[in-house]
This record gives sequence, C-alpha cells and structure tokens, in this order.
Amino acid sequence: MATSTGKLGSTIDPIEIVFAGDGEPHTPESTVERLNKLLAEGKLQPDKYSLGGTV
Repeated sequence: MATSTGKLGSTIDPIEIVFAGDGEPHTPESTVERLNKLLAEGKLQPDKYSLGGTV
C-alpha cells in the first residue's frame, strides 16, 4: 500500500479518512505567513460582524 507525506510531515494512508477541520492541515507558521501576505497585499478588510445586523 502506498503512502504519502502530508504538509505537517506525517505519513498519510491514501484511504485514510480524517474528520478534523476544513481542508488541508496548516501549521501556525503557515497560517501567519498567509495572513501577513494578505495584509501586505491589502486584501484584509475590517470585520463588521460585531456591528450588529442579520447573521
């Protein structure tokens, strides 16, 4: 049976099902790197959720 290495360096069985999170797992460092890139590109906008209105 073939296996591959995931982003976090763990071995993943190709038929393994993992019920955790949405999408590919990311390290804290990769998340911060992505957020910094979005910030530098001006693609982050202030959150308006706490201002009220329909959710």
